[in-house]
Amino acid sequence: MKKPFSRKVSSGIGRGREVVVAVLAGIAFAGGALARDITLPADAAGNTVDAFIRPGVVYAPLSTPGDPNSVSLRGNTVTVRDGDIAGESAGSVTSVVGGVDKDLAGTGEVSGNAVNVVGGTHGRKGKVYLYGGISRGNGSVVSNTVTVTDGSVNGTVFGGYSPRGSASHNKVGIVRATISGAVYGGVGEGGDADDNTITVTGGSIGGMFYGGGYSPRGNANGNTITVTDAAIGRVVFGGYAPRGSANNNALSLKNATVSDAVIIGGGSAISATGNTVTLSGQVRFTNETGILGGTGGGTVSGNTLTLDGFRQAGEGAVKGIRGFDKLTFAGIKAGQSVPVLTATGTVDLAGSRTTLRFDGEPGNVRLINAPKFIMSSATIDDVLYDESRYRFSWDATGSAVLSGTSPVNR
Repeated sequence: MKKPFSRKVSSGIGRGREVVVAVLAGIAFAGGALARDITLPADAAGNTVDAFIRPGVVYAPLSTPGDPNSVSLRGNTVTVRDGDIAGESAGSVTSVVGGVDKDLAGTGEVSGNAVNVVGGTHGRKGKVYLYGGISRGNGSVVSNTVTVTDGSVNGTVFGGYSPRGSASHNKVGIVRATISGAVYGGVGEGGDADDNTITVTGGSIGGMFYGGGYSPRGNANGNTITVTDAAIGRVVFGGYAPRGSANNNALSLKNATVSDAVIIGGGSAISATGNTVTLSGQVRFTNETGILGGTGGGTVSGNTLTLDGFRQAGEGAVKGIRGFDKLTFAGIKAGQSVPVLTATGTVDLAGSRTTLRFDGEPGNVRLINAPKFIMSSATIDDVLYDESRYRFSWDATGSAVLSGTSPVNR
């Protein structure tokens, strides 16, 4: 009979050292008959075995001896290769955690921890949860990492998670893997969630991206999501902070399939400014995906949409576009008959400035095909080419129309 997880888990302890733990029947054992599978380094800095293993959860180190309110957990690693993490059911492993501070009163930092999942089919009995680092108290989670390569996970992935503190500089990497649930770069429910990163290369994500960063009470600024050669769905936020600011987040899609989704640079009831959304290569939209620079009812300004060598694949279309002050179309050719982007709803470009970068000599070009445009005060920057300044303007059909040229003043 196949065990719920029949391979081994490698867990870092102390200063980046390793301890190998066998997992049997869904429980990670640290002693008894399986003691021969455990190797502790001589300079483990006083970590205790019973602090990092608990039935139902595979942990790297938790607390170390000393002041429980100032514990710092750094540089630990858990690696799961192949096997089967069964998920939410009695006697099964449900979570894999790089480093965790369990003390509800703790203020220490959980940083530099990592979870690596390589291959395998995880979550056949229920949801599985992967965490690079967790602080159960008021501590921050910083620079923790989760990487999933190949295989599949029926569950949710967190680079870093703190229910009472902040989360910053955490990373999630998905490489040719299938994730059925949500993916979070960093979640700081009691503080800010800044500068977190999600990178997806191949594979698919079935649940939401609540941004590189998500904070229900603080800010979510400077987060990044990059998706290449992969399929995604649901809501995708570069950063999401319903009660704070969501500024300067970046979301990039290249050669991707986007279905039944809303793509949002930043979501905030206070401020969603300076966010960027970049589309490049062939991107296929299904079920009318919306693209927003920012949303939430607060200040929405200074957001940028860039289409760089972008080609809209298939017969799908974008539902609508709004919330962008700046647009850039790069790699376009004069006279092309197929519009760069097709929408089935309203494209709101009011007050926006558009930059054109031609592949060759500039000229009239169809940029957007949509049933309705809002174009008040929308402008197109002059294009410099071969000692000349080309002037363009929008027309009512979403085309950039050449309106004149003049020598470049140097």
